[in-house]
Amino acid sequence: MPLDEDDLKALEQLKASPACKKALLNPTNPDNKELLRNWLYEKTDADALSIPEIIEAAAADAFRPANERQQEEKSKPKGRPSKRVPSDEALVKAPYRFVELPDQIAQPTRQFDLDSPQPDTFSGTLDVTLVAETPLLIGGAQRNPDDGDEIVQPFQLGRDGPYAIPGATVRGMVRHACDIVGYAKLTKANLRHRFGLRDFTHAFYAQSDISRPKDVGSGFLHVRDATPEEIENNSPFVTVENTVFEITRCAKHWQHVPIEKLADVGISGTHSWSGKTPQQKYAAAGMRRGGTYDFTSRHQFQDMGTDDYNRSRAKPVESGGQEGMLVFSGPLPGKGKKRYEYAFFPGPQDSAPQPIPAAMSNLFISLNSKQGKVALEPEGSWRELRPVAHASRVPVFIVGKDPATDPNFFFGLTRLFKIPHKMSVGEVLRRSQAAHKPVWDGEGRYQPDFVENLFGYVAEPEGQREGQKPVSTNPAHVARKSRVSFGFFRLDEATPATVQGEEPMRLVLSAPKASFAPYYLRNFKGDREKDYSTAQNVGLAGRKAYFPRYQRPDTRGVLEQMNQTRAAQRQMLKGESGDVWSNMNFLVPDRRAGRAAPLAFRGQIKFHNCLAEEIGMVLFALTHGRAQGGDTTGPSRFMVGRAKALGAGQMRLDALEMKIRPTKEQESPAEPPDQAFFIEAFVQTMRAQVNPAYPQVPPVQQWRAMADPTHGEALSGRLDHGPLPTFKNVRDMTKTMPQGSDQPGFHRPVLLTIPANKG
Repeated sequence: MPLDEDDLKALEQLKASPACKKALLNPTNPDNKELLRNWLYEKTDADALSIPEIIEAAAADAFRPANERQQEEKSKPKGRPSKRVPSDEALVKAPYRFVELPDQIAQPTRQFDLDSPQPDTFSGTLDVTLVAETPLLIGGAQRNPDDGDEIVQPFQLGRDGPYAIPGATVRGMVRHACDIVGYAKLTKANLRHRFGLRDFTHAFYAQSDISRPKDVGSGFLHVRDATPEEIENNSPFVTVENTVFEITRCAKHWQHVPIEKLADVGISGTHSWSGKTPQQKYAAAGMRRGGTYDFTSRHQFQDMGTDDYNRSRAKPVESGGQEGMLVFSGPLPGKGKKRYEYAFFPGPQDSAPQPIPAAMSNLFISLNSKQGKVALEPEGSWRELRPVAHASRVPVFIVGKDPATDPNFFFGLTRLFKIPHKMSVGEVLRRSQAAHKPVWDGEGRYQPDFVENLFGYVAEPEGQREGQKPVSTNPAHVARKSRVSFGFFRLDEATPATVQGEEPMRLVLSAPKASFAPYYLRNFKGDREKDYSTAQNVGLAGRKAYFPRYQRPDTRGVLEQMNQTRAAQRQMLKGESGDVWSNMNFLVPDRRAGRAAPLAFRGQIKFHNCLAEEIGMVLFALTHGRAQGGDTTGPSRFMVGRAKALGAGQMRLDALEMKIRPTKEQESPAEPPDQAFFIEAFVQTMRAQVNPAYPQVPPVQQWRAMADPTHGEALSGRLDHGPLPTFKNVRDMTKTMPQGSDQPGFHRPVLLTIPANKG
């Protein structure tokens, strides 16, 4: 059987071991064979089935002439070898692409009072009809009274009212398009967030303190509620949860505890220890009962010296040792065999509790939580330990020195915890494209872009200005209401709808998040590295857009695709248990009504005191710039709602009727302007501000290409997310490797590209 990464590492460790040198010269001797087998099992992460092959390979190398081995070592590149996989186009799959961000930002052509009628502006409505060509689901989860499961149900106006699309959904669809065609700043992102990293072959992780046990400290975390005074005075230690994190650092360094020694003090189950959760381990040690942890429990420990890797070790004993506390963590990543737990030694010389700056505490919260419906929800060990940290304290590992001055200070619940990447999402954006940085004038007033000036905004002073608050406290200087509004889009009675079947569609909709750098980042110089810890040339990939896949309505085709996906997911996950599954009822045409026409939704978009170029931008977004000459619909599509990755939510503009006149009646002409008039005003504004070639510019061309279903049809079979293992392989193509690594030079720097625009 071929040796995997752990086995190859074990092979190198075995060849380098002085204790095994003589045994490798005669590996068939029973005593030597047993020595080598035991050494591999205890000292490495090799698969037990691979041990005979590892011994054979190491013994063959031991018989080679010394000068031949020395010459081979000299020819090897210096530094840590990489396991970067060759770039394989078949691995790179995704149902979306990214429309690149422009380097220029369009500015407002005029700002004025919102309430009183303004000269040279227009007001009125657009009557819009949108048609759903594939199953549609826009709604919220409702509890099923029969079995308690949550089912996402289509939105209705009232308990038994008509199906509808909320105005906020249409607004989001149009705003996303306007941000692209209107050259807006990227604001619809969590720019303050820093993603976590736990990758032993990544340069930043391998070179950080966490990779060196002697540079990792130990201590205890206590979380208390912030006082009203701290909240009122904006204390720098108050987290997003209105708590304060405090850490007490242990004066004595922690030690490794061999797992096989735990049985010496009556802890059972060590034969299957690697597969146990931290909760099960603490329970086995008598430190967890009924869901409550006891971190005051103490054991006696006796020093064992260091092992071959200079790890300081201690073993628990019944008496006669130094008092300390056992600390457990979960299984190792992959299939590695865990051989050590840990001992902390709290004592009178420990530091006083020190408050942690909110920026670091908030990072810890985000890296140990998942996004819930309303707020972040703790996950993993933090889910159980969070209330313990509030009530008393919990053990943590620590890197860095003083949290007030050391930017690399961080802490975690396991020995090899996640550390934050070097840069936040906003830092990546500002380094690569400074034009997208929020702008404030000298008096602390936020300066909106062209799109924000129409749609309105609420600027967040903290974070947006890198922690500095604006001078102005006038709400009008940091917020502006919209001059365009979107009503409910009701289902047309002529196209009745029903849900897709007797049972909800049950699917896993999770996909790579923005932390997946190969897709969500780009490298401006064409280099292969795309990473949140890369020093330069890296920026955000752009604004995400999903492929429409059907040139003609195809409800049955999409439902069949969903059923195939569900079957594949059940096989991969070995059933449908767990909280990763979503139950959904999609809207489809009601065939019982006879003619099962695609679902049509009708609604209004209202304008007030809008400039011609602003209305033109919305028309351009709705029609994909094709409204000249009365061609309002065209071949382009929008993607909205749930399961876009599977083709659901494909919509087209079916009809558009304008009722727009000058805001001031005395300016009203005999014939109101047509769509072409407004779009031309918008195009001329963009040509004057950003590029004379507009709309023949990359962002608009890419956006139009992504709206054309012919591209989605051409990529059929390449629009799924692929199995989970491929994500690691794709990430290895582009991640930052340690300097001097053996990096093949043929990796493609661009992984997700938008097809050429045919329109």
